Amino acid sequence: MSTLSAILLSYAVIFGVELLLIYPAFTWVKWQLMGYIGIPQEERKLVFSNRSRYFELDHFVNSYGDKKLRMVDGLSRKGLHIAAGLWQLASLHLVVKDTEIALVATLAYQIFVL
Repeated sequence: MSTLSAILLSYAVIFGVELLLIYPAFTWVKWQLMGYIGIPQEERKLVFSNRSRYFELDHFVNSYGDKKLRMVDGLSRKGLHIAAGLWQLASLHLVVKDTEIALVATLAYQIFVL
């Protein structure tokens, strides 16, 4: 199997694991952080629900503060991107056994796809 084929096959598996494990884990992290800043469970459900229903961002900003909400959002999103990138790099390195190729492929994926 060529290196390119191995990389493409690896990314299919890597992306599947991200969807099944990493994304739900960071959804849980965001849920917990929102609870930490005092957002009740009913309002957290509203944030994670379909926003075509009643949702007013002004209510959340006025009730919990713009800075706190931005910190929760930023921490969960940045953490997700860092975890996904490290997961991709580590997994790809196990498949291709070449750190430089794994790093270049991971960086290219992070720049062009995300």
